[in-house]
Amino acid sequence: MRRNIAGTAIAMIILCISAAHGAFEDIGMGARPLSMGSAFVANADGAGAIFWNPAGVVRTDRREITMSYLELYDLVSYSSLGYAHRIEIGSIGVGVVSSNDVDGAYQETTLALSGAGEISRGLNLGANVKYLFSVANTGNMRIGGGKGLALDLGCQYNVLDDAVLLGASLQNLVSYVWYNRETVKDIPGAKYSEGLDVLYRIGASVKPERLFPSVQNAILSFEFSQGHIHAGAEHTFWE
Repeated sequence: MRRNIAGTAIAMIILCISAAHGAFEDIGMGARPLSMGSAFVANADGAGAIFWNPAGVVRTDRREITMSYLELYDLVSYSSLGYAHRIEIGSIGVGVVSSNDVDGAYQETTLALSGAGEISRGLNLGANVKYLFSVANTGNMRIGGGKGLALDLGCQYNVLDDAVLLGASLQNLVSYVWYNRETVKDIPGAKYSEGLDVLYRIGASVKPERLFPSVQNAILSFEFSQGHIHAGAEHTFWE
């Protein structure tokens, strides 16, 4: 009995904390972006761009799929799946990110529909329309959850024939999530709503081979996001 009460209390706390600025956090998904120090907004391409900068979805000439999984501090697991392909007027994609804690008390899912296109020479624009869903429970009893919508916008600009790429994205530029907390024992239920924090990324990637011809198939990337500076590098050994 005490264990059930404690489990219910923990799940309620998680639900309340998640509704107050901790919900649907962007931790970054994908081995390639994370290996580049999360400096990926300018270099994002293909299916992986869904989670970093939707404008980069147009930078693919084939059908592409991406998958990733990670555990954060042995407390929360995250998994993602994305797909993108080229169409006549640009590119479209779909991506899903899901997370849950080790006890299964709180789960979140984000489904994104992406579209991107080149609106002028070297300038790409893209957007994600996202459906957000969360649920909190203890054992087999659901005690609350949330549903909502959000919009991401992104752009990329190609300078000097791919020698320099500039990128920027705004996640959750418009968002609204409705929460419903059930009445459990002596804890009253409640209904409330809120918007998510707007997240920004601004960055650039450079191919040093233009200045140093001996350095082939390398990319240097830099990014400023949420008050932090990120930097990374990539080298392709074969294509």
